[in-house]
Amino acid sequence: MSINEIPLFFFRYISVYVTWMYLVFMYIVPFTSLAVLNLLIFLEIRKVGFTGKFSLLQSSEECFEFLLW
Repeated sequence: MSINEIPLFFFRYISVYVTWMYLVFMYIVPFTSLAVLNLLIFLEIRKVGFTGKFSLLQSSEECFEFLLW
């Protein structure tokens, strides 16, 4: 089968498919996952702040150490 025998709609289908896959995997998935992870970090920091586990006298290094573990 030569390239002249392939229907034109097949090339259009490939073009649309590649465009949407590029959009999904290069933009939507990474930015959505970044937004979700940032939200989870924000909620954890806010939860720690409201529960009063840390006082103003503790160093920020101790606070970050707690959040990482």
